[in-house]
Amino acid sequence: MKRIETIEGAGGGSSKSQRQPVEAPNTLQSTSKAKILDLIQYGEMLGPVAGMQSIFLDGTPLENPDGTRNFEGIRVQFRSGQPDQEAIEGFRSVENTQDVSAEVKYGVPLVRSVTNPEADAAIVTIQLQGLSKQRSNGDLVGHSVSIMVEWNVDGGPWNTAVSDTISGKTMSAYQRSYRVNFGQVSGTVNLRVTRLSEDDDEDAGTNSQTYWASFVEVIDRKLSYPNMAMVAIEVDAREFGNTMPSREYEMYLSIIKVPSNYDPKTRTYTGIWDGTFKESWSDNPAWAFYDLATHPIVGADMPNVDKWALYRIGQYCDELVPDGKGGLEPRFSINTIFSAQEDAITALNSLASIFRGMVYWGSDSVTAVGDMPEDPVKLVTPANVKDGEFSYAGTSLKERHSVAVVVYNDPDNNYESTPFVWEDPESMRLFGYREVRVTAVGCTSRGQAMRMAKWILYSERMETETITYTTSLDHADLRPGQIIQVMNPDRAGARLGGRVVETGLSSLVLDAVPEDVSEGTWYLSVTLPDGVIQKQEVEAFDGDRVFLVEDLAQEPVQGAVWVLSSLSLSLPEYRVASIQ
Repeated sequence: MKRIETIEGAGGGSSKSQRQPVEAPNTLQSTSKAKILDLIQYGEMLGPVAGMQSIFLDGTPLENPDGTRNFEGIRVQFRSGQPDQEAIEGFRSVENTQDVSAEVKYGVPLVRSVTNPEADAAIVTIQLQGLSKQRSNGDLVGHSVSIMVEWNVDGGPWNTAVSDTISGKTMSAYQRSYRVNFGQVSGTVNLRVTRLSEDDDEDAGTNSQTYWASFVEVIDRKLSYPNMAMVAIEVDAREFGNTMPSREYEMYLSIIKVPSNYDPKTRTYTGIWDGTFKESWSDNPAWAFYDLATHPIVGADMPNVDKWALYRIGQYCDELVPDGKGGLEPRFSINTIFSAQEDAITALNSLASIFRGMVYWGSDSVTAVGDMPEDPVKLVTPANVKDGEFSYAGTSLKERHSVAVVVYNDPDNNYESTPFVWEDPESMRLFGYREVRVTAVGCTSRGQAMRMAKWILYSERMETETITYTTSLDHADLRPGQIIQVMNPDRAGARLGGRVVETGLSSLVLDAVPEDVSEGTWYLSVTLPDGVIQKQEVEAFDGDRVFLVEDLAQEPVQGAVWVLSSLSLSLPEYRVASIQ
């Protein structure tokens, strides 16, 4: 997979407060730093697309193309998800913030319990709404307030963790944090905050309103988070006020298995593939499909996946096509992240929809097929259809549209969902204005969205017929997604298909040659022993014997299916949708 459009923080966040030297006598200032761990994915990833320019805080990039920063006091660390990666510096604990937001009054201490039994410590944050005292002349000067933080286990005796007096002057909120170490204990740890100073006397003009803002449950560990691709960010609260900034990352994501003869950068395949894989980054949806189908942790862990079918699909995806802007781009690519658990078949079909395909289980393996040009694999005539009967069905006019709206994630609009609208003039003439709206999975290309819109409207207008028939054992190897050619005499107006009576390379005897084939150019299609359908021009007819302009590659077996066609009478082609 290539890169994600947007991802919210998957890890926990906590804030810590520190004392900062006063800027002037009796002036207090507090600064809070938030430490955020965002889990991007399980497994190794390639990393940011453009370094610090690929990090967005509240929608603004951390760094500009010229190297200047849009935020100060921001520290960022990446971990690519390797099993032996280093611990993240400055993140030596697991922290979980518990909000309190309650006023502490003199003589009425507040008690809260630590909910995590594995916690080693707690960080208690005290907030003063202001700290000042008014003199008789009206001047505001510094003031002080004393507090105490204690802890116990299961209601036992209280242990004093800190007793502190905060002195100075501030007209705005001021925070100070205290770490309470209690280690690994058996039982529930309770925290108690007590105000030792008497409450404010409004008549005296004092202001020292004290709140217990929050506490952080801390598990002290040196954590490396093996196999987890993560981003660690430390931000200064002065840059964002009291709110945690939203985070977005533009990343080259998963390192996945790709064919050993494939270069993901140039999208080229060298020589004949031997079936082995190597690990590399790729945004080819065929190899993203293989990774999701076979991955033992985050995938379906399927032992048998038809990699040879995916190889052909992968080559089709990598072909360069017009991007609608005067350039070229791969036909299909995937740029997304799967952040929710789904059934395997649902997730795989979502991936297959990117290359206009489907998934089925056959021959003890999972096989993906794509809607792409292929050679026919079967000739179908009354000769190999039970009772020679074909059943036809057409799509309803209500299912045909003239306007396709494809929603994709536009990289020029911060990867926001953006609709692309395509109107087909011929469909508008036939059906009027009928709109269909779809979401293109993993699409960040306007050209790819345009191709999907065209494909939807073309398919609805041109591929409107299905055919059902019961056949013989020579169709036992037929699979969904393959192409067949059908010669129905009721539609062609003549019997133009049957079985070979006498074989040969340059001439064959057919079971019955139609009478009206003496004029014009005719072509004979016949099934060869290896299953390939070969089409050759007919030189002449002599009764039921057919002479060919060029020899066949192999001599057909007796009873092989044949079909005649001409420039004015072609064979209708169908893609197999299902087999029972």
